[in-house]
Amino acid sequence: LEFLAMIEQRQTELRSAVSVLGEKEDSPQRRQAAAELSDSQTELREEIEPLKAKIAEEIAAAQQASGGNGAAQDPGRSSQMAQAQALLQKIADEAGSKMEAAASEIRDAAFDDARTSQLETLDRLNEIYMALAPFTNVLQRAIKQQEQLTGSSETLTGFDEQPAGQGPSDSGVAASAGTENEKEVAQPVEILISDNEYSELAQQQSRVKDWSR
Repeated sequence: LEFLAMIEQRQTELRSAVSVLGEKEDSPQRRQAAAELSDSQTELREEIEPLKAKIAEEIAAAQQASGGNGAAQDPGRSSQMAQAQALLQKIADEAGSKMEAAASEIRDAAFDDARTSQLETLDRLNEIYMALAPFTNVLQRAIKQQEQLTGSSETLTGFDEQPAGQGPSDSGVAASAGTENEKEVAQPVEILISDNEYSELAQQQSRVKDWSR
C-alpha cells in the first residue's frame, strides 16, 4: 500500500503541475517544461509493472492468512483470489494506459486532455487502494482528506475586518461613523478560484465520499 500511495501522490503532483503549466502563455520555456513533465509522466508509467507485482504479493498474503497455519486452501476461495488479482492487475494496466495518454497529451500541449487522463489514472489507482486496504486505513484516509478540504475551504473564505472607532475625525459625524463601523466588523471578501481549482476540490470531495462508504 505504501508503494501505491507513492504512485498516487506523484500522479497528483504531476496533475497539479499540468494545471499550472496550462495557465501560462506559450513560450520556449513552457514547451521545455511540458517536455520535462511528459518525461516524468512516462517515468511514473514504468512503476505500473512493479505495482502489479505488489498486488500479487498482497493477494498471496491475504490468501495465506485466510488459509490458517497449514490448513488446506478452499478451492473456491483460491479461485476468487485469482480472479481478484487478475481484475486489479487489469485496472493497473488501465492506469498505465491513461498515464501514457497523459504523457503524449502533455507533450502536445493538450493540457486539459492530460488532466482528464491523469484524473482517470487516479480513479483507477483509488479503486486498487479501496480493494486492498483494510477498512480502518480507508477511513483514516477519508478523515485526513476531509480535514485538508476543510482547510482549503477556510482559505477560500475571508473577512474584511474594519475595527470599530476608525472613521472620520469630524466631531459632527463621529457618532454616526461609530455606528456604521460597528456594523462593519466582518464583511465577507469574495475570493475567486480557477475552474481547475474548483474541479480539484470537487474531485477530492467525491473521493472522500467513496472512502466513507
